[in-house]
Amino acid sequence: MQGSITGFLKSLGFPELREHQPFNHFDFARPSRRILVIGPMGSGKTEYSSRVWRDSQVVLRKSSRVSQATRTGDADRRNVFFIRSTLDRQRFPDYPQDALPFRGGYERCGDRIADIESSFDLERLFEKHPEIGTWIIDEAAFYEERLAYIVNHESESRGLIFIFPTLILNFRREIFNSTARLLLEMTTDPLIIVGGDREKRDPREPNYCSRCDEHHHLPGKEYTYLILKPLGEEAARSNLKPLREELANLARRMEASRLYSHFKERYAESDLEETMMSSLRVPCIAEKALIFLYAEQNLVSRTQMEQLMGELTLDREFIRMRLRDNGRSLA
Repeated sequence: MQGSITGFLKSLGFPELREHQPFNHFDFARPSRRILVIGPMGSGKTEYSSRVWRDSQVVLRKSSRVSQATRTGDADRRNVFFIRSTLDRQRFPDYPQDALPFRGGYERCGDRIADIESSFDLERLFEKHPEIGTWIIDEAAFYEERLAYIVNHESESRGLIFIFPTLILNFRREIFNSTARLLLEMTTDPLIIVGGDREKRDPREPNYCSRCDEHHHLPGKEYTYLILKPLGEEAARSNLKPLREELANLARRMEASRLYSHFKERYAESDLEETMMSSLRVPCIAEKALIFLYAEQNLVSRTQMEQLMGELTLDREFIRMRLRDNGRSLA
């Protein structure tokens, strides 16, 4: 599985990546490292970070002579600071405020954990904590591109180590966003972890899990670009009627939708027919289509978004949550 991911990234034009075993004790002596910990949700990325934290607590108790090997200027790489995604506060509401939570436990980090919203917040933490030599930035791809340049400069100039437990590819096997691409380009010491599932019972919530290429199906990808995106382009030219009609069918009359027709034409009497047609029974397909055109393709304006949500009585709360996950809002 690791080799297949490396080969896939290479096929996208990225340089050869070195993979490392994740369970070795962390090496705080090597400066200027930028380490990617990548894999699907639930694969153990944050748990790996907790092991780095525990290793730091052990090595800090060793002789002061060790600091000669782990220090560059004021920064000691044995001092670890964890930057937490604001999403973790929603996923793990019952944990203490200073907890580094993961599925199966948590570590208490005291005053060495913080939430940030942007790379500017990160710069302020650098100024406040010059003694920190290792920074773990959870879900780094959720921040703006500027963050990649900031950490690259700090790593090269001050010998700091950065660890990025983050998504690199989305479920379509595309680069997650431009920040993820920059992190790949600027990493010199990647670490790859794959695997891990977590089942969710809310049908509106996606269930992320690992799949081999043979069983990784993307039911609506062709429809998205052959049909849905052109409808969004029409909307961008102020012709909202075709998109409104398709979204109304997706929401209330699925068998009348162009998505349904596309699936019947594409998969009828094939081995994938049952799997693909079953995918049309999930909720909020119209909402997801609208989010794609608004947040990913920038074809639908905010005014059009509000208009369509109201006219079609779409699930506003679902749309709000998904936009928030993508760093967007309707407010």
